[in-house]
Amino acid sequence: MMLTLRRAGVSDTRVLAAFDRYARADFVEPEYADLAHEDVPIPLPCGQTSLKPSVLALMMEALHIAPDQCVLVVGAGTGYSAAVLSRLASEVVALERFHTLRAAAEANIARAGLSNVSVHLADGFVFQSALKFDRVLIAGAIDAPPPLLLDALVADGVLVAPLSSPGGARVTAFRPNADGGFSKTDLFDVDVPALEPGVARHL
Repeated sequence: MMLTLRRAGVSDTRVLAAFDRYARADFVEPEYADLAHEDVPIPLPCGQTSLKPSVLALMMEALHIAPDQCVLVVGAGTGYSAAVLSRLASEVVALERFHTLRAAAEANIARAGLSNVSVHLADGFVFQSALKFDRVLIAGAIDAPPPLLLDALVADGVLVAPLSSPGGARVTAFRPNADGGFSKTDLFDVDVPALEPGVARHL
């Protein structure tokens, strides 16, 4: 996997070491374990799909996470991204809209013995927290960053998300400006599922 990530353009040694720490196979259903070593999306419960490791790694690299920072990840899935982020940040708050996935993520995080990760059942589009976040990673395509998440950033914070476009999506970084607005930097094109609103009622 490390060679694959390097070939995809990931050069941050902390990000590479974080991905090397956890086996992706431990976060997917057994029938997909063989695919976990490849740079491909993997089906998750509730009709969801994980991001390719290279896309996830490039997004994390774009965040420039420092060891003392607090990171919010929207779209926790089964907890793989939160586990990797736990090696880069001091605290990770993960949101998931499906009960089944939240339970899986919590179980996987507990099994990995991670004490700096919390998983919450929540709608990322309307999530409010007393915490301020240094970094925010959104793991699904959106039309625009939710205003509440932009407001949750610290003054020098960064939010990275795939923005929907006619041909797919483009990963984009948002940073607060001194005038109260946000600067936008386009990074790279991706093909990722859309982030869905709301908390699922039954799954």
